[in-house]
Amino acid sequence: LTPIDYKTLGKHAAGSIGFISNIMYLTEAGYFDSASHEKWLLHTWSLSVEWQFYIIYPLAIIALRKIYTENSVKKLLIFFTGTGFALCVFATYKWPSAAYYLLPTRAWEMMIGGLAYLYPLNPKEKNKKAIEWLGITSIAASYLFINKNTPWPGYLSILPALGSYLIIQANRENSIITGNLAFQKIGSWSYSIYLWHWPLVVAILYFHLSNNYSYLGLALSLLLGFMSYKYIEKNKLIKKTNTIKDFLKAKQTQIALAILAIAIVILTNNGFTNRFNYINNIETLASNRDSSEKYYRQNLMKAFSNNGESFKDSFLCTLDGGRQKTNTAIE
Repeated sequence: LTPIDYKTLGKHAAGSIGFISNIMYLTEAGYFDSASHEKWLLHTWSLSVEWQFYIIYPLAIIALRKIYTENSVKKLLIFFTGTGFALCVFATYKWPSAAYYLLPTRAWEMMIGGLAYLYPLNPKEKNKKAIEWLGITSIAASYLFINKNTPWPGYLSILPALGSYLIIQANRENSIITGNLAFQKIGSWSYSIYLWHWPLVVAILYFHLSNNYSYLGLALSLLLGFMSYKYIEKNKLIKKTNTIKDFLKAKQTQIALAILAIAIVILTNNGFTNRFNYINNIETLASNRDSSEKYYRQNLMKAFSNNGESFKDSFLCTLDGGRQKTNTAIE
């Protein structure tokens, strides 16, 4: 990685460890901007939102329960879920980036799963299949009506959310869709697959690999997801944290702190710019405000020469097959 990309990776790693990466990315380019496709940890924004939700949501329920009856709290959760969806739709068109990244417009998607638990439909066996297929149809409709130009989350986000809700409510253990071995295994590995898939996508784009590598990336996502599930997720690293000492002795804590420390070192060293001597030379030239155009060109050529590159070749445009004249390219 170039120093600036390495520094950015360190910054994003620190944000991911602290579960604030969604807020961090909000201040940068939008999720679907081209620059976002070079951010190795962009996908951790959703993990940050989930952690924020699972910390705040239980505390909010406990606080409400001290004021209202259990039945009233359950009704309030229906209200908050509906209000959250309405806010999501409004904010998508008013503040699209904030609507995409922040908890207030995303919480309803997780709360609707809670409603499936609080208000189980308990359908009769003969109706379960119909409910399940209604849910599958809703999810399938997402592929028909949602594309890269669709404002998101927006009102169409109800399709995958409602579809998942209905499939959960159907609760068909013998379903050919959710009950087959392949889908259940992928479901078990899905969290780890999610963690691995995006860095592989970025690698293909960052290193300008052909589209054929997408198939390799898909296979690697499944393989690495399985390995992460088996050797990390299923590995019970910690049994109890009754004291601060127990917490600090936990391997998860030590790994997180180690990553945070590495990220800080990368940030404080500006991505280790000394790995690229010519970048230092160019930065020095750029900071010299009194440099004449002639002086700048001469020393810029020297900077590239010191790095073993040809200044003229470096500035030739390759989009036209090298037919561009050198003098024109330099100017």
